[in-house]
Amino acid sequence: MQSQLPEAEVARLKALFDCRVLDTPPEELFDQTARLATYLCGTPIGLIGFIDATRLWFKSRVGWDYPEIPREDSICEQTIRRSDLLVIADAAADNRFSSGPMVTYAGIRFYTGAPLLTKEGHALGTLCVMDRLPRELPTRHQDALLTLAQLVSAQLETRHSTTLTAAASEHKRTEEALRDSQERFNGIISSTMDAVISVDDNRASLPEPAVQTVETILLVEDEPAVRTLMRMGLERQGYRILEAKDGAEALSICQQTPIVDLIVTDLLTAQMTGLELRDKAAILRPSMKFLLISGYAKEVVGSPEQIAKFAGFLEKPFLPSELTRTVGEVLSRPVLKHQWSRIECPCGARQGLTQGG
Repeated sequence: MQSQLPEAEVARLKALFDCRVLDTPPEELFDQTARLATYLCGTPIGLIGFIDATRLWFKSRVGWDYPEIPREDSICEQTIRRSDLLVIADAAADNRFSSGPMVTYAGIRFYTGAPLLTKEGHALGTLCVMDRLPRELPTRHQDALLTLAQLVSAQLETRHSTTLTAAASEHKRTEEALRDSQERFNGIISSTMDAVISVDDNRASLPEPAVQTVETILLVEDEPAVRTLMRMGLERQGYRILEAKDGAEALSICQQTPIVDLIVTDLLTAQMTGLELRDKAAILRPSMKFLLISGYAKEVVGSPEQIAKFAGFLEKPFLPSELTRTVGEVLSRPVLKHQWSRIECPCGARQGLTQGG
């Protein structure tokens, strides 16, 4: 006979079921939020999940293959027991998780999760980011993750309220209200990216660009939300920005555009790696400068001497001010002879990553 659930858990489950989000198809607004979370935190894995009585079911998954896992095996089970972030630098060194399947089977080491709270305080699920390497997450990135979780919670609250007040005869009106809510949510996400840049600029107190010539920068990134975030920050500093979703499109732009002063690309992009793109772009434009961004440390991508001599390098996660500062440094350096062919993409870098590098 199944033991009786605590009253608070019964109320939490009822709030979850009222949202009618369990076992629903993927939705772009949730997927976009998970992708933005991985970018802001510089992690390969980002998840939005909901916890019922027995399982953690994932509404949105970035870099994660499992559609659901047993509730008792999840780290998120601990996250919904609190109202703030749960930050675990190394799960293998934490007695609560070190012998669990998230560590021993899935290989998770780093975890940060925020509960998705209703206005009554019920935690329906989590927005979390994970990595298979131990690490720390700066406070500013923790704040960004918590803000995204609050936006998801607000969207769930809207769904809940709309569902409760809608009769069967008002089904069409309900769907329209939900669509309007989703459009507002997407707008909020875009505004949040703008706000992150604005706050970061205020904190950094960056000087105005000293050069009067408008320099052209080509951004190569397969995630539109990430490209937008980078473009907005650089345009604020007066740069002219071109965008490409992969290496092949970037090469085409280089062939058709008279001047490209700098290419900024992720290590792992569709069609070719960032290093391969650099080799091919240098043939077209020997004087072109190059900035590589990656979630891998410099020591993994190449030796510090190689990275410092032959290309600019920026490790994720980074703030818009850090991107702008590094771009300025790379553009101010003299052009060096192209010798990148000696640096190879790190062994195994293509495996187990679905986004970002």
